[in-house]
Amino acid sequence: MFDWLNSNAGAMQAASALANVLLVCILVGVTAWYAWQTQRMAKEMREQRMDAIRPVIDIHFPDPRTSLERLSEAIGEEESVVRDRYTVRLRNIGSGPAFDLRVGVSPESYGFEDMELIRLDPSQEVEQPLRAQGGPIPADPSDPPVFWTEYRDVFGNVWSSKRTFSPGAYPNQWGRLVITRG
Repeated sequence: MFDWLNSNAGAMQAASALANVLLVCILVGVTAWYAWQTQRMAKEMREQRMDAIRPVIDIHFPDPRTSLERLSEAIGEEESVVRDRYTVRLRNIGSGPAFDLRVGVSPESYGFEDMELIRLDPSQEVEQPLRAQGGPIPADPSDPPVFWTEYRDVFGNVWSSKRTFSPGAYPNQWGRLVITRG
């Protein structure tokens, strides 16, 4: 057997080198796969950390029956005074503070001014009166009012919360809360 190995030493070294190259290639592939998985897990953990202290601002009227009924009745009225009777409640239902809040009603034809707040901490609730710009509230069921707020989180990311109000629907209903980033 030793004679055979001695006579085929070159072939054995070539086979050994080929096996080493093949094993190194496999190890490089496994290392690259581990690096990709580690990067993906780090990204997920970063997103979880950011979500753990993300603010979520919910918008509604403090007294749903009277405010919603008043808003439904006011749509189409000619009196701009009617608008001064509404108050929205903002509540941070997220786990982090919200900064530089802007609150408004779209479309602009509803005639409410945008409002600004500096900060809303987690579980904090604040009631803000809607300020009128004047003119009647339009009666266009195809374009219901959308109550919105834009705010920043502790990382500086901009978020927005929107909720649609459907006047005339029985009972007057709020749409679902939609939260988007950017």
